[in-house]
Amino acid sequence: MSATSGAESASLALSSTSGPLPASFPFRTQAAVAESSILVVAFALAFASHSPGRFSAPILARSLAGAAAFQLCFYGYRLYRDYFVRRDLDFWLRLLAAFATASLALLLLAQRVPDAASLGLALPRFLPLAFASIVATRIAVASLAQAHEPDRVLILGSGPRAREIAEAVARAPRGDVELLGVLGRADALESAPLPWLGSLDELPAIVRQRPVSRVVVALDERRGVAPVDLLLECLQSGIKVEDGTCFLERLTGRIVVRGLRPSELLSAIGENGSSWQCWKDALEPAAAWVLLVLHSPLLLLIAGLVRLESPGPVVYAQERVGRWGRRFRMLKFRTMRLDAEAETGPVWVSDGPDPRATRIGRVLRRLHLDELPQLLNVARGEMSIVGPRPERPHFVELLTREVPYYQCRHSVKPGITGWAQVRYGYASSVAEAVEKLQFDLYYIRRSSLRFDLRVLLNTVRVVALGQGAR
Repeated sequence: MSATSGAESASLALSSTSGPLPASFPFRTQAAVAESSILVVAFALAFASHSPGRFSAPILARSLAGAAAFQLCFYGYRLYRDYFVRRDLDFWLRLLAAFATASLALLLLAQRVPDAASLGLALPRFLPLAFASIVATRIAVASLAQAHEPDRVLILGSGPRAREIAEAVARAPRGDVELLGVLGRADALESAPLPWLGSLDELPAIVRQRPVSRVVVALDERRGVAPVDLLLECLQSGIKVEDGTCFLERLTGRIVVRGLRPSELLSAIGENGSSWQCWKDALEPAAAWVLLVLHSPLLLLIAGLVRLESPGPVVYAQERVGRWGRRFRMLKFRTMRLDAEAETGPVWVSDGPDPRATRIGRVLRRLHLDELPQLLNVARGEMSIVGPRPERPHFVELLTREVPYYQCRHSVKPGITGWAQVRYGYASSVAEAVEKLQFDLYYIRRSSLRFDLRVLLNTVRVVALGQGAR
């Protein structure tokens, strides 16, 4: 097979991505505003039908509060990242889970806050109207999106980095990226055919012939030199030019360890160490004490169930490695039988059911409730609510030897939940630890209040759907 014919077949495979709402989709903001309005109106009608003739400012305030709860759950369950109504079961489960989570939150609020009692009474009238309206809105917006032009990408380079970007475009669950082809040396494509369009010098002609909207520079070959003059012409023509590493990070939500320059990561760590991380260190201990008090009935209930099922301590303290390599005792509800690791020692998390776990322990793990005592670690300043999950010293020593940049995880406090946890889950081998590390490094590099809120909302989704349990 020639390079050209192989490129054509690869092009068909790589450009056949379809699915969720594009990040550049022009109706995203309008659709979100429309759904917010629908939720507010549905709540207002539900309140008005429950108390005829009393439509007033308090009803509007409660409607706004209820709509905000549902919008947060929509975001947490990725219903704006994956916007359109689809036929697969996963979409409908997430949509139903978002409605159920928001409804449960409002019911709990109604029980604890007297002024919010009417929210619970309005839900039976609100839910059918809101659900039907949201689905109808998404079907209508889908018809508008058919005319949307995807982000058509041209890659400069034909080496490993270019292939990695092309594969990421093919795997990514997004419908806004289409790979037009690559420009570079044809002989570099023999091992993995890509849609090769020509050499770097042919960039102006290719841009004129094809609807290129973004040029991604991924020149990792030895003789690859970026044609600066040609790229400037692209910018002048309104075509975006982006570094391959940045494009890959934005597309996948992780930092690729291979080819990463230490100065890039260390600079990001230094910047975050003096900004958002400082705010977290100051505010999180107080927030953890408040959460411990609010969850005290649940904590007592779980403690009683653990103690009734099997003898031994209710809370299990396990040594973990924290910020800057300091060791601490991480607290968890005991989910395994006593002395479960006496014979095996530390072992990787298994894919199947853990034979060492108790019956109540399996339930706690599936709902991630065994992690609740770690709020005390946060109150002590040993952990954060959001951050890379702390690892045991045995595995830290192993992974530090085997995995580049692994120690960078310890530049921030470990967290109860984290970006790697909601995007990847648990690692059960060195190879999986490398993949998980790339998500942790992405979080460290981009750490912010907005990012932490995004992780927390995704954590709600993961827990509610029972994902990532082990």
